Amino acid sequence: NILCAVNVQHDCIASNSSCNIQYIREKQERAETTKTKRVTQHTANNAYVLNTHSLHNYSLISAVIPPEI
Repeated sequence: NILCAVNVQHDCIASNSSCNIQYIREKQERAETTKTKRVTQHTANNAYVLNTHSLHNYSLISAVIPPEI
């Protein structure tokens, strides 16, 4: 059963990982354009930031977070 939803984001800076940032060309109707977009490739680790706006579910969230965090 799903009790609540939370928003987490990968924390490249705090984890000291080397997240790879690339700029790739966007496509429009399968053709490359001159417009580019930034794409981040995250490394595999367990460093995340919990969105504190979701703390209206604090009792549910705190029940599943390890106490050492």
